[in-house]
Amino acid sequence: MTEERLDIREADRTWEEVRNKVVGKLFGYDVAPVPYLEDASHYGLLTVIIKNTQNVHHRPWRAKSLFPVGVLQDLVQKPAEKQQQQQFPQENFIQTTSERATRITPVFQCEKTKFLGSGSERRIYVHIGDVQKKIALFLLTPGQVTLRSDLPWIGMTKSLYIIYEVFYSSCFQMTITEGHHCRELKVSQPLPIAFSYLKFAVSSKGVVGAQKDKKKAKFPAGASWVKTDSLYYSMLTTNPLDRPDLVLKEQPMKLRHSLSKGKLSGNIA
Repeated sequence: MTEERLDIREADRTWEEVRNKVVGKLFGYDVAPVPYLEDASHYGLLTVIIKNTQNVHHRPWRAKSLFPVGVLQDLVQKPAEKQQQQQFPQENFIQTTSERATRITPVFQCEKTKFLGSGSERRIYVHIGDVQKKIALFLLTPGQVTLRSDLPWIGMTKSLYIIYEVFYSSCFQMTITEGHHCRELKVSQPLPIAFSYLKFAVSSKGVVGAQKDKKKAKFPAGASWVKTDSLYYSMLTTNPLDRPDLVLKEQPMKLRHSLSKGKLSGNIA
């Protein structure tokens, strides 16, 4: 049998097939799987996740998209922006702890077999071991924290999700076997594979409000996750004035002409 290294992008396509089942059996179905292994580092403690609630460029199928936008500390208005009246409430972040997860077996294995059109089999094997979790304990008082006004997505969100618990595996292995051909991905460093989150309301001025009831705080069913290396992600998280090249790729010719003249016209979501 020939063995090759499994490309991370192909591993992600396979992870999409099994992630809900794997994470559900490991931690319960209230815990969310990291959507893409390649983007795992973007889902650490206190990461903020936003739901796109607008029709970007009049594309209704974009209406339910989820994407990470960074850690909360980097998204909050600086004291100078409110004349020192508000500081990021560091005292609200009581502590960050790390402990071995006790709700799962030391090693988890999952196998899945698919029959291909050619009559051959495609076997997927996932091995997860040495799992630890990190927890951020914090309390946000409604109205105490205001997000930066220059954030590109600030006007299109009425709520946000904050990650407070992350599960890491330091022994992650994925193997795909087709006939006599085997491809394998091994990760021996802590890899985020799942997380828990809380949902908070956000006002039109970017003020973080009350925490939502956990029963109503689930990610919307059927929502898609935006990959951080995609053009769509860049458009959602970059100010058009800072990256006119992104606008030029998507806007009609009239707007392109305005941009080339140094005049920005039109409504860019």
